Amino acid sequence: MDLTLARDSRSASGLGADTIPHAFFGMAAEKRNSLVFRKRCSRELVEFTWSEVQARVLHLAVALVRRDLAPGDRVGVIADNGPDWAVADLAIQSAGGVVVPLYSTSSREQIAHILADAGVAFCFAGSPRYLERVLACREDLDPGPDIALLADAATKAPPAASGVYSSSAFLGETPSSRELRDLEARWQALTPDDLSSIIFTSGTTGLPKGVCLSHGNILTNIEGGLRLYQISPDDLMLSILPMSHSFERTMGFYAPLICGAPIHFARSAGTLAKDMLEARPTVAMVVPRFLEKVRQKIEVAFAERQGLSGRISRLALDLRLSATRSRIEGRELSTLRRWAASLALGVIGKKVRERLGGQVRLLIAGGAALSQEVWIFFEAIGIHVLEGYGLTECAPVISCNPPGAVKPGSVGTPLDNLEIKIADDGEILVKGPCVMQGYHNKPDDTALVINREGFLHTGDVGHLDSDGYLYITDRKKDIIVNKAGKNISPQFVENKLTSSPLIDFACVLGDGENYLTAILSPDLESLKSHVKRDGALSMGNDLDLTEPEIVGLFQGAIDRVNASLAPYERVFRFHVVPRPFSIDGGEITSTLKVRRRFIQQKYAGTIALLFKSKAR
Repeated sequence: MDLTLARDSRSASGLGADTIPHAFFGMAAEKRNSLVFRKRCSRELVEFTWSEVQARVLHLAVALVRRDLAPGDRVGVIADNGPDWAVADLAIQSAGGVVVPLYSTSSREQIAHILADAGVAFCFAGSPRYLERVLACREDLDPGPDIALLADAATKAPPAASGVYSSSAFLGETPSSRELRDLEARWQALTPDDLSSIIFTSGTTGLPKGVCLSHGNILTNIEGGLRLYQISPDDLMLSILPMSHSFERTMGFYAPLICGAPIHFARSAGTLAKDMLEARPTVAMVVPRFLEKVRQKIEVAFAERQGLSGRISRLALDLRLSATRSRIEGRELSTLRRWAASLALGVIGKKVRERLGGQVRLLIAGGAALSQEVWIFFEAIGIHVLEGYGLTECAPVISCNPPGAVKPGSVGTPLDNLEIKIADDGEILVKGPCVMQGYHNKPDDTALVINREGFLHTGDVGHLDSDGYLYITDRKKDIIVNKAGKNISPQFVENKLTSSPLIDFACVLGDGENYLTAILSPDLESLKSHVKRDGALSMGNDLDLTEPEIVGLFQGAIDRVNASLAPYERVFRFHVVPRPFSIDGGEITSTLKVRRRFIQQKYAGTIALLFKSKAR
């Protein structure tokens, strides 16, 4: 793949560019009238060419310069995934500014903290709803940032407040030739060491910290990632995860942009099934929970299918799962079994893959641990999933399973421009050009995680096998040590629990105790389907989770998990929350990670009762 830019060949990353604007404008000059972005807005499928996006980026960047944006100034962005987010990101950096992404689900306290800590002087809002949220935060700040809408809304004008602009009012007149020349001088003057973005971690244990990433940090991560994932201009990327998430922004946005692959932006989690069918993507970045939900829905659909076709489908799936397990365990299949497994893939594979658009060749999973059973399921139906590992502090990819050489249960091999070593206490240490510059305004915290040799202390515990594949066992701070001194990985047990279709999320507890307990978040859709199918009890529109029959269903799920665990890893008591965990409720982050400390505080009384009585 030729990644040489049309303008010049300077490069610090091997991609033909040393900053993100340099990469974008070079590819825009090459692709011009080719498709770059696509998204369904209401009933209309809106498409943008490279030339159209470049024109929008230039206009918005000039508008920022007109309002005295200086190189290095911080600009916030809060918006739904889509071309507006992408244009704002590229425009800010083209004007020499630093992007500060804001999660659309962040609380007022979190947004105010980020705006203040990063010193955000200006903020883009993707809709009047987001504009009002940032405007509310200005009451807590002195001074607060000016705010502009990214697109004019026909139904609602922005509030008549000082420093608040509609999109058209902010953009102003078309840039002049002189303004465009001055703008080009700005982005041409950027270096790989210049700050590109301050990304605030999602905050599983309190207020987030700002991770400072340079252009060089991000581009070298993309360089290693593209060599591994082999994304090409022939691919079509589906953007699912929030653009404010470093994994999506680096590998789901910048990486395809740099290699010339078009991006289709999903509308929301609720429309994802329709978006997959419409977009027909070849590649997508996903979190494991997305894969688990897809698997559960497919399994429920197979279980509910009646008649001969239903029996054949279930038999075919069982054959594929059995054959896949045998293969990864190194057991040789007989000729007859190989033939039957191949025939089974023809029966179910195409139908299942069509539900994901029919063209998916690669799903890249990160952000949390992927259950081996989930990987086996997708491999069995002919969809390859590559599990990887990363941190925002590493821009973010550290390792990933190579295509065609996956080791289930591992997070693959390190990118070829990174070094990994394991500390004496098992902590994973990382060194390379993608490691962050540091935490914003927190030199002491930076010194704690980056040692004198330049290795980043990840806070994760794991090991490398003889082939160089990395295995994560837990977060260093999350390891449970029970009263008997046994070290227990809560994430390992939680992944086992959430393999049940009844359990959406689980939080396992028991540090310093005699046994483990779990706070469980139910998957109400699967629970209702299960109850209806098995006739466990008569029900109205709502489920009473305290009904003995329903408690029994969850107890059965836990008993099945416990049977596969060591005695000290087993969950003896549990509580099913009446309202499932949610981002708005605070129990999970925007990337669907359990906020363990928050749950411990929110359900402190319940947890105390769970540990009050003796283990069975």
